[in-house]
Amino acid sequence: MLLGACAASSDGTTPPAGSDGSASIAIDRFTDWHPPLPALSEGVTSAVVDISTDPARLIVTTWGSSSCPVVPVAIAWADASTLQLSVEPHPARECTADLAAVSQVVEVPPGHPVTDAVGVEVGGKPVRSGVTDDPQIDDVTRP
Repeated sequence: MLLGACAASSDGTTPPAGSDGSASIAIDRFTDWHPPLPALSEGVTSAVVDISTDPARLIVTTWGSSSCPVVPVAIAWADASTLQLSVEPHPARECTADLAAVSQVVEVPPGHPVTDAVGVEVGGKPVRSGVTDDPQIDDVTRP
């Protein structure tokens, strides 16, 4: 089962579509958040499942151009303990030549209880992940 929806970001704008025109399912995006995981490694995608909200939320941090992050387009349960997030390239033709961490928030689909055993795959690859009930994202900068 794949779930997808278009939502406005916190600044009221519509998130970008993927390169194939599919709508982003991100409900928020920010650039200065450090996930509650061991030290964030430059260039390494990571994910945190925030269980303090209902529904739970997946916060994925990817690396690349700060102006052209990958676009989350679908999320689904691969099995009882693994979330799969599908991403597409950003549709912009010109991007800044920087390397930055960009975090995006996606709602976790219902169907399985979210526990400490949740694994996450982004773009078909397993990523370092964790579960938290206190993501501390209240004071971050949203692009």
